[in-house]
Amino acid sequence: MKSRPLILLLLLISLAFAQHVQIVDNSQVDLRLKYIEAIKLINENQLEKALEIYRFLVEQMPSEPLFYTKYFELLFKTEKYDELERVLPLFIADDPKNEKAKIDLGKLYYLQEDTVMAKSIWKMYLEEAKYSKLFTQHLFHTLLELKQRDQAENILLKSRKINKNNNFFARELADYYSSSGRYGKSAAEYIKYLHEDDTNLSYISDMLVQFPKEDKVFFKVDSVLVREINQSQNLYLHQLRSDFLFSNKKYEDASQEILALEKMTGYPCEAVLEFSSELINTKEYTFAKTFFNRLLQNKNFKTITTEILLNLAKVEEFLINQDSAGSPLNYFLPGNFYFRNNFVYIGEEKTENLNNAFAIYDSLSVTKKELPVGAQALFNIGNLRYTVLRDFDAALENFAQAAQRGKQQTFKFQCFNNQFLTRISKGDLKKADQELEEYKIKYGRNYIKDYYTNRILLDFLNLDFTAVKNAQKNILQFVGFDHDSFNDYFELLTLIENNSDGQDDESQKGLQRFATAELLIRQGKLSEAAEILRYIFEKNPQAKIADESLLRLSQILLQLDYLEEAEKFAHKLIKTESEYREITIKMFGEYYFAANNLDKSKEWYQILLLDFPHSFYLDEARLRLREIRGDKMQ
Repeated sequence: MKSRPLILLLLLISLAFAQHVQIVDNSQVDLRLKYIEAIKLINENQLEKALEIYRFLVEQMPSEPLFYTKYFELLFKTEKYDELERVLPLFIADDPKNEKAKIDLGKLYYLQEDTVMAKSIWKMYLEEAKYSKLFTQHLFHTLLELKQRDQAENILLKSRKINKNNNFFARELADYYSSSGRYGKSAAEYIKYLHEDDTNLSYISDMLVQFPKEDKVFFKVDSVLVREINQSQNLYLHQLRSDFLFSNKKYEDASQEILALEKMTGYPCEAVLEFSSELINTKEYTFAKTFFNRLLQNKNFKTITTEILLNLAKVEEFLINQDSAGSPLNYFLPGNFYFRNNFVYIGEEKTENLNNAFAIYDSLSVTKKELPVGAQALFNIGNLRYTVLRDFDAALENFAQAAQRGKQQTFKFQCFNNQFLTRISKGDLKKADQELEEYKIKYGRNYIKDYYTNRILLDFLNLDFTAVKNAQKNILQFVGFDHDSFNDYFELLTLIENNSDGQDDESQKGLQRFATAELLIRQGKLSEAAEILRYIFEKNPQAKIADESLLRLSQILLQLDYLEEAEKFAHKLIKTESEYREITIKMFGEYYFAANNLDKSKEWYQILLLDFPHSFYLDEARLRLREIRGDKMQ
């Protein structure tokens, strides 16, 4: 297209005064309803009808930005260039401050391949606006939309120069450089954005930690951060560099930045506590132990000694539990309260972690006896005795003492719930029942949700399946959808209903034996539970509960390291039409991977890939196989 002379534009604008559209005094409510109707038409792809409504709306209320924006967006989308060329000058004349219309006018000529006219228009209005921040910002985004990246960048830099503000458009330029892979320049601009306003720290940190984890990128960005720290008095730069180093697993250097920040600010300890939490949340337990012990030796952090000790004890517990998290027993209805494995199975190598955790909690329970942390320490001691040592009597005593010391009702409930589960593991179902009812009377509706959750577990283990079925009304009325156990209950109910039949005595007996085995699992009596499950499958393979029994049996045998026998029963299950086949395969794949038996892990995951091509676990299987092969992860 030939370049139109600039005089044409000025003529069009002057004519607009004579053709000014009068605003009709319509109800704004009616206009909003029309607007909603237009959106519906666009969703139905009836663009011409939507355009008619938008045209009407802007004629009635041309000063409404929402109407204008949608109208012109649709005109551009449908390439109604003639109409755009007619109405845009009118809008500019009607509202000379409408920067969007001025930019859209240049966009119109650009889309019609008249780039000379487009640039002339943008230049004229940029100079008229004196390269204001808002106008330049709008034009920048329009140029990016039109893929004029270099021109977009140059306009920001020119506006920065004209306005004599080196921090102008720091965020826009930083985002732009990041998207084009210029991470060093991006980091430099983000720092300018930080200098502009310290409250931008969180956003900037989030952006920097998303940079590619490549050595070249790391060294380039880190050198920018170090240079700025040396040249600037902005303390937040230490936090920013710490976050960046942390994301690149440079934990020692990251911690030094946090310690430097604490020193410069008089040791308020907030940054150190936040850094400590991040180490725990990201499971960096080895460095966390080193860091916490270092803090304990630093007198400047004496005021947070209790918090440091608690964090250290948490780390010891996590180190104890990390191997147990992948226990085969967790693969039956994963996470379901009624089948949850509460025990932690550890080897001798974890003894030191256990002793360290005990020592810390014991110290806190004595020195902070009157404080909430003392009660929490007692609770944690009880939990270790229950889940790790299986010292049920001592655990019961700890939970009772913790509840007596604790002030918060929710904490007391937590103590009692663990006490209740410990009673079951001890095999004292009668006492558990008695205390459960007493607790309900004492706390009434405040405890009602936990009461029904625990009541159902007790009824199931007492083989009272009718009571479990009849609890549905109470679950709906008192527990509700938002409680963790809501879905767990209906999974249990489905299992009972699918595996029991009043006219099938053998199925009922099978279900009773299965529930008995569950009680034994909760008591840590895995060998005895395995015998019952083996009996169900071998003596009554037609029982409805046979599939669940096979899975549970293979889990127990795997947990006990009876690998050959565990695989034998697992292969029997895989040959059936059971819904548990895929989770069984995944369980073996993960078990062998954790044991560093990569050949066996690969063997099981290949079964999943070959025999179950539509499995829910297929993506996980592929990722694990890539890891086994040593493929580079993206």
